Amino acid sequence: KSVQAAKAMGPFLLERIRHFIASGGGYVGFCAGMFLATEQIGTSKHDGLGIIPGETELYRKDDPGGIMLPVTLENGTFDMYYAGGPMLHITPNELESTGSHLFAWYEDGSPAGIKTMYGRGKVAVAGFHPEASWLWKTLKGNPEREDQRWLALEMMKWAGGI
Repeated sequence: KSVQAAKAMGPFLLERIRHFIASGGGYVGFCAGMFLATEQIGTSKHDGLGIIPGETELYRKDDPGGIMLPVTLENGTFDMYYAGGPMLHITPNELESTGSHLFAWYEDGSPAGIKTMYGRGKVAVAGFHPEASWLWKTLKGNPEREDQRWLALEMMKWAGGI
């Protein structure tokens, strides 16, 4: 889906998005939005935005998604809606040299969320869906009523400079 989105936007719009962020704008991405944020979209060899360091790869190859997964944040572990999103491959040197900050990890320790600067702008992305409503979860057979949309709001506030 993220490759389809990048193709639909085309190189001109992708460059305009990069310019917007570099000029002080914000970018928040969930799932496909994290795939799109790296230099190359997952393992597709298709160009992404290149606004976060590292590389993305599908986290759960055995499951298309629509499940609840434990995600560890700095303030605890929460069940988050997962729908075929990425994990991030990043080295300590990449983190340090870009001033990036990991804020979420999947249960096996794989990075699941990162905040970073791109030019004068801020980028916050996650491989899962903190914005998922109870309806999404219920429609996929997960009657989880706990709401983690506070994390999506925190990411938006941070990227927007609020």
